[in-house]
Amino acid sequence: MIWLVTFFLFLLFAVLSFIAGFALRVLTKRWTVDIITICSQGMVCILLLFMVCERICSLLRASIRFAGALWLAVIFVLELLFIFMDSRRFPRFFRLWRQERIRAQADGSGKRMRVLLKACVLLMMALQTALVIGFFYDQPAAIGSLKDATLSYDSGRIVAASPMMMFYAWLSLLIRVHPLTMIYTVAPVLLLPMYFGLEWSLAKKLFQKEEKGEEKSLIMMLFFSFLHLFAYQSQAFIGITLLFSFFSGAVFFVHGVLPCLLWFCLEPGKRREPQENDARAEISTEEEEWDMKHKIINTRNLAIAFIVLAVICAGMGFVLNRKINNLYEAAVNLQNELNESLKVYEFVPEEDGTPQAYLVKRNQGGFIVLGGGSEKEGELLYDFLTEHGCDAVTAWYLNGEDPEEAGAYEICAERGLPVDTVYNTGIEEYRPK
Repeated sequence: MIWLVTFFLFLLFAVLSFIAGFALRVLTKRWTVDIITICSQGMVCILLLFMVCERICSLLRASIRFAGALWLAVIFVLELLFIFMDSRRFPRFFRLWRQERIRAQADGSGKRMRVLLKACVLLMMALQTALVIGFFYDQPAAIGSLKDATLSYDSGRIVAASPMMMFYAWLSLLIRVHPLTMIYTVAPVLLLPMYFGLEWSLAKKLFQKEEKGEEKSLIMMLFFSFLHLFAYQSQAFIGITLLFSFFSGAVFFVHGVLPCLLWFCLEPGKRREPQENDARAEISTEEEEWDMKHKIINTRNLAIAFIVLAVICAGMGFVLNRKINNLYEAAVNLQNELNESLKVYEFVPEEDGTPQAYLVKRNQGGFIVLGGGSEKEGELLYDFLTEHGCDAVTAWYLNGEDPEEAGAYEICAERGLPVDTVYNTGIEEYRPK
């Protein structure tokens, strides 16, 4: 069952990542048509968006469930707005992607080598993912932060920890499995393809203008794969070693955010002049010409999206503020009700000056007596109880091990004070004959 859930989560995140990466492609004017690059960068974006939502909810003291719901709402609203407002881009993108694939397949030189290298790269990725799922280790430096995900999962609240741990806690609540099961079974299938995809985007970018650039990119991916296998060289760097700490926030920053930023630094957003026999230049120019015709429309759509997001955030803040105020009022009322529902009276004989008994009066009816004293305080205790309206005792708790310390209770019972239940110091219940 867990593998079926993992498969559907993988498909869901793949779709969300593609749309987010496509929107990032349009906003930054990086006209790549590589689907792996788009999905990997989109996954980084939606995880960063979750971190923002988690921090906001942490400041508002909201639950981890609310943080996840807010994140999903923001993602779906933004992506649906982008789809409906710029839906014409998708068919055009897939046509351009198909044209590039046809051009790549037309180059028959080195085809067998490319197929062999692709098979090796995919095999290494699958092997590493399987090893991460099947291999368990007890390195405190790597798994120490997992307790935060478990604590958030058990308590339902956001703890002061890495936002990635809160992401795992929310995902565990969503699919109803323990965070450790989710991290070592579901998370590798979601995160490792993202990290491998970002490495592929960098490798492809570095060799895109060279002869046999795809073969060189695949060889670089093999180098990355072997590097991951032998990366654990120091205890100090275990926190950023991919195959040891793939779930940590430090790995997400080093292997996710930094490669994504590096790719954007290597891929300028300027227009490129078309060159003869340069398929990428033709694709970029064609895309940019179409984009200039709809520049005003895109600006309007972006403004509408930001307005809708601002309205949603304002609404969420208003709802949270009302819930927090209601919770505060409920806590104050609960304290007042507790103060009003119980009244405690202290019985202190004048000769002794030491409290001998406590009378607890409940608004719902009934009295509870704690202690009592010896036989000489019996008459005084009976008068004390009757003065405070005690005509019957629901429960009487006797303290002390000496039977003489129950003398006051016996005097009250002889004078006809009804007592439903009596407890001694051994918590043994008995009824007087």
